[in-house]
Amino acid sequence: MSLKSLLLPSVLPIILLGSCGLFAEEDEEILPELPEPPRVARSITYAVAREDMYEAIEGTAKATPVKNQTLYFLVGGRIRAIEIEPEEEVSGGAVLAKLEIDDLEHQLALAIIDRDIADANLNRMKITSAPASERRIQELVLAKYELNVSYLQKRVEAASIRAPFDGIIQRVQAKVSDRIKEYEPVIEISDPTTLEMQMNVSENEFYEIRPTMYAEVMVDADTWVPAHIIQTTHLNPRQDATVRREEYIVHLQVDETQYTLTTHDRMPGRIVLSKQIGALVIPAAGLREFNGRTYVRVLEGEARREVDVKVGLRTDTKIEIIEGLDEGELVIGK
Repeated sequence: MSLKSLLLPSVLPIILLGSCGLFAEEDEEILPELPEPPRVARSITYAVAREDMYEAIEGTAKATPVKNQTLYFLVGGRIRAIEIEPEEEVSGGAVLAKLEIDDLEHQLALAIIDRDIADANLNRMKITSAPASERRIQELVLAKYELNVSYLQKRVEAASIRAPFDGIIQRVQAKVSDRIKEYEPVIEISDPTTLEMQMNVSENEFYEIRPTMYAEVMVDADTWVPAHIIQTTHLNPRQDATVRREEYIVHLQVDETQYTLTTHDRMPGRIVLSKQIGALVIPAAGLREFNGRTYVRVLEGEARREVDVKVGLRTDTKIEIIEGLDEGELVIGK
């Protein structure tokens, strides 16, 4: 047997085994084709639109009694008694607080006795037909004592605080045994039967406001009712010792046929400085200003161009366009 015939049977299986890797038994798995992701806009655009535009001073309006007064002592001293508490109803003329004035009250009591004695002596002289000269002297003595009583009564009254009208105590700013100065605020009283809306504004806003301007308050969600500007007041602690801080206040009156105020009402309010009906408007983010130039960037298809514009009313969020744009054009945001 030849060597060639011996090797052939053993080599053949190796060749067959090796040939298995040359042919694929089945097709390879084909991955599905993924959709192309959506294109993300590279710029934010805003359409030029028509709408009513307001330039307004806005704030929170609070229902406040029309009659409101800060009370104080006309003389300084230590507080002996405070007869009331906040939210308490009081009658006009009621004593609300007193200072320690024991010596003064003692002097007044003695002065009243002296006056009564002088009056009794004058009456006795009239009954006994005393000489006219003696009666005249006694009349002067009585007048002297009456003046003293009147003077001491005023000093005692200055050491008391009385309610100037029927009302409710809003605030008590002192307590018993406190030492207080004359004209230092002690009690705040108000009459809740007549209310108005008061809105605090800044100093700059205060001097822009005129009584003829249109105002309104929001009494319910998206429900605005007209309000009339009654007056504006500037509270200055440098000019009035009873004022706690400097304030600029607009007083508004709401038509009672449209809404009835209550003492705890707080609602948004605004005073319209100017108004444009159907104005061309873009968001403030679309306006560009540089080196004295005012312009926008407009998107037209894939093209962009810069357009100079003339603006009118401005708010924090919106700009009125007077010239340069047409309704529907797309402005590119900053």
